[in-house]
Parts: sequence; structure tokens; C-alpha cells
Amino acid sequence: MIQTNRQEHALDIRTSGSISIAPAVEVVQFGDYECKECGLVADMLQAFRHRNDGIVRFTYKHFPRVALHRHALQAAEAAESARAQGKFWQMHNRLIVNPDRLRLDDLYEYAGSIGLDMARFTSDMDDEVHIPTIRNHIYNGTLAGVERTPTYFVDGVRLDGAGGVRSLLEETRLALVARQCVSGTRAK
Repeated sequence: MIQTNRQEHALDIRTSGSISIAPAVEVVQFGDYECKECGLVADMLQAFRHRNDGIVRFTYKHFPRVALHRHALQAAEAAESARAQGKFWQMHNRLIVNPDRLRLDDLYEYAGSIGLDMARFTSDMDDEVHIPTIRNHIYNGTLAGVERTPTYFVDGVRLDGAGGVRSLLEETRLALVARQCVSGTRAK
């Protein structure tokens, strides 16, 4: 169940199918690869992911704003094709910092640079294999109240977009402290 400022929705914006022990806090970002603000916070979020690996699960969900960004959907497809080959974050990192270089030839260059199976990548892109996944992200994001990118959720609760990434970091820290107190461990 996620909570929004408007009402509660029985949606699952979280990840599924994980075999590992549940992390203390789950963070979901809805983003668009042509979104300038998403690119501006990318380095900070990458450091956040690495620093909190194992205690925070960070998931990126696609929310391409196709009316504003003509290459965002295709970039999301490239990222999902990379995910299918186990290289989502490598592709994500190239896409998010290059919002002005997301034409098809750019996507192929990135795919080659991270060592993707290019025949499989080409097939995925030509057949639009990952469009249903991306549409599902958009649908669930819309139902959860996502209107802009980036939008963040901490343990299923949408954060007010005005606070930006600093609000995300603070809310995550508070959620970690609360979990540590509940579990009886000492907060750092």
C-alpha cells in the first residue's frame, strides 16, 4: 500500500521477485532520461546507492514524459534491454548524464561501450520488447500520483517534490533510524 497526498492506492511500486533479505528501507525513483533535474542529481544518487548498499534498496522506475521529451521512451527501452543483460546501472549511468545525447545511434554507442550483446540489443529495440514494462511503470506511477520527474518514494510513501533529493536523503535517514530503533539496534 502506498500513501499519497491525495488518497491511498493499493499499488505495488516496489520491486518484486527478490530472493535476498529485505533491506531496511526501500527507495523508488521515477525518472526520465531527458529530464535535466534527474541528470543534475544523478551523481548524488549514485553515491547514495553505493554508500547504503545492503541497507537501502534503490529502484529506478521509468516515467518518460514523451510529450516533452522525444527520446526519453527510447532511452528507457535501452535501459531495460541492458537490464535484461544484467547491465542496467551501467546503461543508466550513461543515459542519465547525457540527456542531450539520446538518439538511436547514441544508444547503440552506449550499449557497445558497456559490452552488451549487440544482436540481442538490436532485436530488443527493433521489436520494442520492453515497452510493456515501461508502460507499466508509467501506469503505476500515474496512479501513485507521479506528475513530474524525479519523484521519490521511501517505503511506498511519496515525498513532496519540492524538497528534491535532499528531502529524499533526510527521509531515508529517518526511516533507517526508525527501523534501527524498532529492531533494537543502535542507530549510527
